[in-house]
Amino acid sequence: MAILLTPYIIFGRATDRNGTALSGVTVSLYNENSGETITTITDASGDYVFDCANFPSGWADGDVLTISIAGIDEDWIILTPSFAHVARS
Repeated sequence: MAILLTPYIIFGRATDRNGTALSGVTVSLYNENSGETITTITDASGDYVFDCANFPSGWADGDVLTISIAGIDEDWIILTPSFAHVARS
């Protein structure tokens, strides 16, 4: 059985400084190497998920990625990203 490694999954939660979840806000993931951006919307808990395989030109180790939220005063936002490398058989 072969195990295929997929690109990284980036997930996290968007909250304000008081820890209140920010639902329905757009979170962007920008690949500085390719100039491409993918976006998602936070759910009711403020959670967001990105699959780097969704970049049009793909994703490679060493790519520099930036996460941001638009339209909200960034001094009040806390993004808590985590990373996972998912293996599929």
